[in-house]
Amino acid sequence: MRVTMRRVLLGLGFAVALMVTVHLGQQMLECQELLGRGYGKRTHGLMRPENEELVMVDSSHIEYRYSKEMPLIFIGGVPRSGTTLMRAMLDAHPEVRCGEETRIIPRVLAMRQAWSKSGREKMRLDEAGVTDQVLDAAMQAFILEVIAKHGEPARYLCNKDPFTLKSSVYLSRLFPNSKFLLMVRDGRASVHSMITRKVTIAGFDLNSYRDCLTKWNKAIEVMYSQCAEIGQSRCLPVYYEQLVLHPEQSMRVIMQFLDISWSDAVLHHEELIGKPGGVSLSKTSPGTAMRWCWRFIGVMPRGHSYDVHRTKGRLFPCSRRCGAISVHDTLKSQPLPLDLACLAALIVALALRTVPVPASYVNSSAKWDERLSQDPDPAGFLSSAKWSPSVFANVNMENGHCTKDPFLVRF
Repeated sequence: MRVTMRRVLLGLGFAVALMVTVHLGQQMLECQELLGRGYGKRTHGLMRPENEELVMVDSSHIEYRYSKEMPLIFIGGVPRSGTTLMRAMLDAHPEVRCGEETRIIPRVLAMRQAWSKSGREKMRLDEAGVTDQVLDAAMQAFILEVIAKHGEPARYLCNKDPFTLKSSVYLSRLFPNSKFLLMVRDGRASVHSMITRKVTIAGFDLNSYRDCLTKWNKAIEVMYSQCAEIGQSRCLPVYYEQLVLHPEQSMRVIMQFLDISWSDAVLHHEELIGKPGGVSLSKTSPGTAMRWCWRFIGVMPRGHSYDVHRTKGRLFPCSRRCGAISVHDTLKSQPLPLDLACLAALIVALALRTVPVPASYVNSSAKWDERLSQDPDPAGFLSSAKWSPSVFANVNMENGHCTKDPFLVRF
């Protein structure tokens, strides 16, 4: 009797154990199946946000899907280099939306860069399980969310935060089909603009031309080298002077680079200025693009112009490598035969902080501005590859010699 009862209890125990094992096995199979197919968008998004699509619907009920594979456009450069003009012209395209600066994206990118540079911080993050893969996935999702949702949806989205191009290489990895437009303007023009307009930029001392030029060179050096690293198929330097003087020619090159169909609307962005949903933009014309170079030294405090001129090669050496080569630099590297009259005029001009220009062009500031508005390139420098892309002085040359009729005009 005792043996029979023991067997019954063992049999019941075995049956219960078998049922529990089967149940657990079924639960495990269900979990594996759910994980394999990504059960629910919420769970899938938490597990692998880099594969998630962002869906938006515009006012016409057209659905747009955004992901890391989309061809994002990043516009950058040193502030006061034409980044706003570039984004305004692209914003005028019916299939493109850029919008205002987000301001937060470059700060987050700088924070990410600081973490990667600090060995101690990186070690702490790795110990906490916050690896580079986790951070990159979070950065990717965050940047895409900000760009997509801070304005109306469109087929092509672009971001204009000038200093984002300091992280071009990193962004090119996060968004493999993205493209970059690096705005390049002569450093003296950018500095003149930011100081006279009192544009506050972190790290720039607006009371010192030397400091601003040094900071300009440091920033453009980083952006230009990263642009070169990701290659010409994905990063295009755009020279501000050329864009203003030859807008259609420049924009056709840009639109072809971005692989976006041409629209004449990009040449009429001024129609959006001041209107609801439009853009805020400083007055820009061929005259204003070149006028700064005649007034740059004159607005500098006495002594600063000589200081900047004397140390220019060390203050912003990137100006030549980035394509910003002045007439003075070219004359110095490739001496031209100057007759005594012209040489004397140049010496007097330097002593008086003036520059020789043809008398027919300059009788007064007003007449000079009018002349520039009619013919922004009177000496033909910009139309010549030798002087392109920017001009900082207008010395009238004929067959390698200065003309005999220079006229001294103060900046």
